[in-house]
Amino acid sequence: MSSTTSGVIGARLKRKEDPRLLAGGGRYVGDLRLPGMAYGAVVRSRHAHAKILACQVAAAARLPGVLAVYTAPDLEVPRRVIPQPLPHPQLRSCTPPLLAGERVRYVGEPLAFVVAADPYLAQDAAEQVTVEYEPLPAVVDLEAGLAPAAPAIHAEAPGNLAARVTREAGECAAAFARAAAVVEDRFTFTRGTGQSIEGRGGVADYDAASGHLRVWSSTQAPHQLRRFLAMLLELPEHRIHTAAPDVGGAFGPKAPFYPEDFLVPYAAMKLGRPVRWLEDRLEHSMCATHEHTQMHDAALAVDAAGNILALRDHFLADAGAYVPWGMVVSLVTLSSLTSVYRVPSLEVGFSLVYTNKVPTTPVRGAGQPQATFVIERLLDRAAAELGIDPVEMRFRNLVRPDQFPYATGIVHNGVPVTYDSGDYPACLRAALDKVDYAALRRDQEEQRRAGRHLGIGLACFVETSGIGPFEGATVRIDSAGRIALFCGSSSQGQGHVTTLAQVCAQELGVDPESVEVVVGESDAIPFGVGTFASRTAVVAANAAAQAARAVRAKLFSLAAASLEAAAEDLELRDGVICVRGAPDRALRLGELANAVSGGSRGYATLGTPGLEATEYFYPSAATYSSGAQVAVVEVDPATGEVRLRRFLVAEDCGRMINPLIVEGQVIGGVAHGVGSALFEDMQYDRQGQPLTCSLMDYLLPLATDLPAIEIEHLETLSTRNPQGIKGVGESGVVAAPAAIAAAVEDALRPFGVKITRLPLTPERLIRLMRAGSGERV
Repeated sequence: MSSTTSGVIGARLKRKEDPRLLAGGGRYVGDLRLPGMAYGAVVRSRHAHAKILACQVAAAARLPGVLAVYTAPDLEVPRRVIPQPLPHPQLRSCTPPLLAGERVRYVGEPLAFVVAADPYLAQDAAEQVTVEYEPLPAVVDLEAGLAPAAPAIHAEAPGNLAARVTREAGECAAAFARAAAVVEDRFTFTRGTGQSIEGRGGVADYDAASGHLRVWSSTQAPHQLRRFLAMLLELPEHRIHTAAPDVGGAFGPKAPFYPEDFLVPYAAMKLGRPVRWLEDRLEHSMCATHEHTQMHDAALAVDAAGNILALRDHFLADAGAYVPWGMVVSLVTLSSLTSVYRVPSLEVGFSLVYTNKVPTTPVRGAGQPQATFVIERLLDRAAAELGIDPVEMRFRNLVRPDQFPYATGIVHNGVPVTYDSGDYPACLRAALDKVDYAALRRDQEEQRRAGRHLGIGLACFVETSGIGPFEGATVRIDSAGRIALFCGSSSQGQGHVTTLAQVCAQELGVDPESVEVVVGESDAIPFGVGTFASRTAVVAANAAAQAARAVRAKLFSLAAASLEAAAEDLELRDGVICVRGAPDRALRLGELANAVSGGSRGYATLGTPGLEATEYFYPSAATYSSGAQVAVVEVDPATGEVRLRRFLVAEDCGRMINPLIVEGQVIGGVAHGVGSALFEDMQYDRQGQPLTCSLMDYLLPLATDLPAIEIEHLETLSTRNPQGIKGVGESGVVAAPAAIAAAVEDALRPFGVKITRLPLTPERLIRLMRAGSGERV
């Protein structure tokens, strides 16, 4: 284990993100203005489930300034549904239509697209579109959705079952039979939303003369956007340019391809003028994808010493009306259930259920917070059952450092889940030492005697990161000596421009400020996957390092030939490569770049043209960050209010490129986890109508709800990439809900409260206290 870094890597640099401005003078999609721009508005379903009998658009189309109104029959394309990006043999895949034509399946589903000369007129015209419905019964409850008499949402998915998957390892039945104790319960993690500062949006501009389409989008996956547009619009990919400029947050819901991603460029091509669409906050809450509800029936078997013998868990997961990102969240939850612990035997599985709600896709954590909540709740129950301290319970079951690489026994997409490296006991010890756990317990007893209800909770975690299949980078030095790095992975505020510049600069031996980073543009690099699942630092940074290393090797080879010196005797500084100890024997980078780009015939035989290299990094398997979190809360029994008094994270993300950015990611993740634990709950009524669509109803944590987040860093390098990096974008959120739940239960132990469901709203806690103690509160 190492906690030291050197050089550019490991520097706590601050750097402005991409400083380039778009052609219209803005850095965000919403800022972009193009001559003759038109504006779109979406007509959306008012019903969760209904047949469409008629859609009347004449009144809207007659309004002055309205340029077009498109319904499903108007779309002149052969393919009318969105492609499935993540097919699976066990998935009955139903992806969203470009526009609903015969039936709607959730409130907010797009029915028509109105384009007008200004955004206000477009919205007014959208309200003039009248739709005649025949309402149908809605499926809202997960268990009811699987019942034989449940209304059918899709003919392709009988029984509303999108998928059923099971995994087994060891001898689970025998382990439960010989267990000294078995704890079991139903644990529920409710629906949440992304709620990024900037909603979804897009601008498209089509040049009919050249046949080229330019699209600016808030997407997390610009190359996927280009690929799907090529399929749907029947355009060659090389005629489509997609760009994801600075994006005000994403958190997962901006990764999928939405109907609006098609409608905006389709309208631009039909009208011959630029078209822009931006969602408002209500649309974001109602229509951008959510994270799905999961309901786990789980049991843990342990021996008399507290060692885990076996785990059973079958959970129901709410797919919503469609599966635009496959069933990846449920699969990730399934593969994460063992967390950092040794589980010799297991029987786990899930049923993914279609419902008449907004589709669900990954939101920060992507099923890992749900899995961590379940295993940590079970461990706390087992510790209480056996009279063992929760800390000791965890130490007895953690995977040990000498057991890596460690196979969990679960197979994910045909590959055994195998952790690469880590020191889980050290992370837990670091967290406990930092908060002084023994002193916390003493203080808790003193406060309890004084009538205050303090609670201490802890949770350990593993975060899956650095998934493939690949990411690429191009490093180029131009004839002016400027260094540019192009990468397919876009940025939504994570600091990619800074970290990628540091990696490139470290390999080249230059100052990071001299490296311009261009991300999220399909024209800059031909292939890319996207920004999600904490993968950029692992996959893109290794690609950038390889490309920079190749450019440096070529640069030094060329300079050595020109200066008649050995490559090892050269040094690069301030844009000049020279012979060490003889600074007058030197060449500027621009001279060399110009020479090998056609400016001099003498260099033609020394390699391929230009001072540039493109490399793609293909990870052999995922990397696994890890850590432990400790929460200290105070609960007011009279009001049910929970105040977070202290929160600490000990984390190990391998080699840290930039500790300042790592800490920002951890803090942001914790804030998201606090929301899941205490505030965020996307609710629907029995008819499938959403009830919490504004920020007055759907609560988010405020700055005043969070204490200063304390962070301890450990570094065990990953063995699966040359840089030794693991991802960190979701580390903060994975264990925060579990740690807070444990702390609240600990605080309310005198009332007999058992936490099985999140979020822990004041109303829910008061009900639990009354049910648990029978006392008047």
